[in-house]
Amino acid sequence: MLVNKSLLTLSKNNSKAAIMNMINWSLPSISSLRGSHLIGINLANFIYTVMEKTPDKVLFYDLNACNNYTVDENDLKKIKTSCLIICGELDIMTPLKKSHNLNKLLKNSRLEIIENCGHFHFHEKSSQVRRLISSYIES
Repeated sequence: MLVNKSLLTLSKNNSKAAIMNMINWSLPSISSLRGSHLIGINLANFIYTVMEKTPDKVLFYDLNACNNYTVDENDLKKIKTSCLIICGELDIMTPLKKSHNLNKLLKNSRLEIIENCGHFHFHEKSSQVRRLISSYIES
């Protein structure tokens, strides 16, 4: 998954600014304004606090690994294991198109799209994510 070159450079030189950019890009306005399902939690601040505790350069190494990783589509087509793909409808960091493409390549996959949700779906819509995973495991 290619990473925006500006974000990659920023993560190397100023991880705190990179984290802020990621949060701004990743949280749709509905999540930024309403925040978490937990009373008193501002979701953007929570995510920033968690991410900024990461040791120096880890964000850069992570984004760089994503940027450099390539997948052979033929290898994906060979996977027979059942897979659940969960994505946010409004995710800019990992666009919905990528999830649809992955779902087509994996023979035994199920794609679940969470409405009004961005990149941090496990924080934005945690109850819905838990229900999807539970339903998948039980099936």
